Amino acid sequence: MSLPPSQPPLDPAIDRVLQRALDRLLADHPGVRAVLLKGSLVRGDAGPYSDIDLDVLLDAGDESTYAAWFDREAGRLHHVSVAIHAWEAWWDEAAEPAGWAMGLAALEVLRLLWARDEADAHRFPDPGILHPAAGPELEDCFSDLGKVRNALLRDDALGVRLAAQGVGRLVPTVLATINPGYPPQPVTSPRAALDAVLAIPVAPEGYREDLLRCLGLSGEASPVEIAAAAERLVLGTIALLEHHLPEDGESRFETGLDTALANRTLRAYVQQIHLSTGN
Repeated sequence: MSLPPSQPPLDPAIDRVLQRALDRLLADHPGVRAVLLKGSLVRGDAGPYSDIDLDVLLDAGDESTYAAWFDREAGRLHHVSVAIHAWEAWWDEAAEPAGWAMGLAALEVLRLLWARDEADAHRFPDPGILHPAAGPELEDCFSDLGKVRNALLRDDALGVRLAAQGVGRLVPTVLATINPGYPPQPVTSPRAALDAVLAIPVAPEGYREDLLRCLGLSGEASPVEIAAAAERLVLGTIALLEHHLPEDGESRFETGLDTALANRTLRAYVQQIHLSTGN
């Protein structure tokens, strides 16, 4: 296979596995228009146990399907993971935010292994697909804080942790509105996305530790500690949003929430969640 010079060369054993996979996919699936290699092998950060992730794009299809197999090469088994998509559906998804990017703009790196015709081949940019950032989700953010508190009142420890994960995932999308241009480059992996959201420059005091705690990534913490972290994140974010209200009255959030920020109704509501628990 010819490799674009801007991408790292592959181990010869992986290249042989890819060639067999390509032969199998072209034989098994009529109407293939393109086959892509994605993930760590293209980024150049694959480890010895990394999957070989392939996307197969067909002329048409009702819904995405998935397949996996194991190929022995160079004395070991390699896991081949295949996602099969209709051509147009794949491109529609490529125009959406990446689900793994924690709301940030993302570059999904890929390597074109095979295309049916030259026109199709030229549609794939080098080094990959640029996904837009997700929009801010302020309403779901404070709504999830209410779920945290309700679960705490019920002594539902798992419910607290589950709802706090929602807070942790959504707070960075809201903070993005007061951190324009950050990060300067799109993220290329889930780990890079986590590192980027942890380092958001304008954020509530104690943000990094509270975010890790809400996401369940900081070691053992009690439900009360997790709920407190979620509350600090949301209240601290609201305080920053109030301090950075747009001078031109530009709408940034769901209809009605910009007004609720400006007149402190949103703050009063979130404080009500806190005060109703007596904590």
